[in-house]
Amino acid sequence: MPGALQDRIVLVSGAAGGLGAAAAVACAGAGATVVLLGRRIAALNRVYDAVRAAGPEPALYPLDLEGASPDDYDQLAQTLEREFGRLDGLLHCAAEFKGLTPLLHTDPADFARALHVDLTARWWLTQACLPLLAKADAGAAVFVLDDPARTSGAFWGGYGLAQAGQAALIGMLQAELGEAGPRISGLRPGPLRTGLRARAYQANADREARPPAESRRRLRGAAVPGRRGLARAGARGGRGMTVLSAAVLLFFILDPLGNIPVLLSLFKGVPAERQRRVLLRELLIALIVLMLFLWGGQYALELMHLRQESVSIAGGIVLFLIGLRMIFPTADGVMGEVPGGEPFIVPLAIPMIAGPSGMAAVMLLGSQEPGRMGDWMLALTLAWGATAIILFFATWLKKLLGTRALTALERLMGMVIVALSVQMFLDGISSYLRAAA
Repeated sequence: MPGALQDRIVLVSGAAGGLGAAAAVACAGAGATVVLLGRRIAALNRVYDAVRAAGPEPALYPLDLEGASPDDYDQLAQTLEREFGRLDGLLHCAAEFKGLTPLLHTDPADFARALHVDLTARWWLTQACLPLLAKADAGAAVFVLDDPARTSGAFWGGYGLAQAGQAALIGMLQAELGEAGPRISGLRPGPLRTGLRARAYQANADREARPPAESRRRLRGAAVPGRRGLARAGARGGRGMTVLSAAVLLFFILDPLGNIPVLLSLFKGVPAERQRRVLLRELLIALIVLMLFLWGGQYALELMHLRQESVSIAGGIVLFLIGLRMIFPTADGVMGEVPGGEPFIVPLAIPMIAGPSGMAAVMLLGSQEPGRMGDWMLALTLAWGATAIILFFATWLKKLLGTRALTALERLMGMVIVALSVQMFLDGISSYLRAAA
């Protein structure tokens, strides 16, 4: 909609973040003059260049929402009135979220910070800007919200409570202002690949998230005069993920087809009569481990002061070493010298079947909707059962393929595993850097 926001003034808080930057570019592309509000000047300057390339020259206003007082917001409003005379749109994208943590172990300062930035500061900014929004012919304040079906569950802490508070604030404020006042609405843009989401989701297990740029049209549309109340963009209603969709997701994450060459390599020195028993044992161990992570993975990481990124990085290193030994085999085989010549827990049960991605996936399922543990257990069992069937049939490939084909397949998959391990390692590093930013 080029020109849909022509000559309008739009203030975007959190403009240096992934979502805020995408929103600012979208509004500028529609003709708006965007005021970029954020706490990091260097990051705001980078967004400034992108916004300037998309539309009118933006304005910068550095402000740390955590430390700002009501007087600071009043001063911001006075500056906007002096420079522009009005404000057509206010888009709240700034957010504070440290990561999934049990309330019992939440740092009190982190809890207070999340409530303040995600609720109180948003209201103070809105309160200061309401007179300016009222001067516009169709002023609007839009609160970007997360999915309450997810953030009302376990481990979301002050961030989750603030989301519920904002939903109440939107309805309350709109009822007080009425149809004649500025439009107050909420927008759920759906899962986006941002630094905030990286603190709750393992990157290589997050199949739903989209780049923030894909939501530019929805974000731009939120600032255009229209309906009041809560707007949904890409958010799923109802109960969210079904048992079948969760089972399919877990099946792909467990990746039994990709594990077939590794299984054949591991079973080279295992007598044929023991292979099925060993495979069943490893599969059961993997299932138990995944069930434990489903029910208590987050507590275990908190107890050991480990982050999900650490699991991804460590898993990537282990898989890298396994892949190298498949490409350059030694006399001891892929695993090295193992008692009895057969795998035990490592590397078949962990990390090949119950790998970091699978552990993170079931852990997040359990934390997002803890009231559906029965559904998640059923989904995990279905995915595990399909994996077991495929791996049991994999042993027959030894009879169908010759030595040359097996060797070539093993080394080829070794190269694939090295590439996957590097990606897993980089995903862990990337998630850590985004969370630390």
